[in-house]
Amino acid sequence: MLACPSLRCFAPHIVSEAVENNLPVVSFDAGVAQDDIINGKNGFLVPCYDVSIFSKKIFEILFDANFKNNMRKFNKKLELARNVDEASTVINYAEELLNNRA
Repeated sequence: MLACPSLRCFAPHIVSEAVENNLPVVSFDAGVAQDDIINGKNGFLVPCYDVSIFSKKIFEILFDANFKNNMRKFNKKLELARNVDEASTVINYAEELLNNRA
């Protein structure tokens, strides 16, 4: 899932890309997220600055069966992307960075 807490970027393209690829999104109710996110279907719009609701919606996505199904669809697309050399290089680099932070 994608958690996008941005309030300054009114057109975070990553939100649109996530929604297009069946990745659930939690975002503050600002910018392009308002056009892309349908509450409860592909993610949640949270009132700006309400970090309590923001965190609750993250957990709701992580433990909701419908959203887990969407994440499985995203993972299938991610596996297809791995077959393209350029995309695979970027994905592997990102995973390496994330694993080193853990």
